[in-house]
Amino acid sequence: MRWDDHGCAGCGKENINKNGFLCADCQTWKKLYGWNLHHRGLYRYNEAMKEYMQRYKFNGDYRLREVFQRELSKVVNEQKADLIVPIPVTSTTMQTRGFNQVVGLLREVPY
Repeated sequence: MRWDDHGCAGCGKENINKNGFLCADCQTWKKLYGWNLHHRGLYRYNEAMKEYMQRYKFNGDYRLREVFQRELSKVVNEQKADLIVPIPVTSTTMQTRGFNQVVGLLREVPY
């Protein structure tokens, strides 16, 4: 299920407000650090997404990266970002899992 645009103007949390204002968490980030967050999740983290993440990340079903690659590629390209930097996983995680889940999802994205 895709996110909609009816949440926090900073993080997109659902049903935080109806007027596009910042939620309490984003207000705290802005007050403490001077940061204006602006990010969006593509999907809600519900039971289906939880199961997907379990299978993809923790059970190592690397083929599941293909499920979201086309849409992720489209969204990334719409951002016109100068640089995309996947967050690295720890060496322990890499040894255990055998792959970086974000790099897997971005594999087909020209960055």
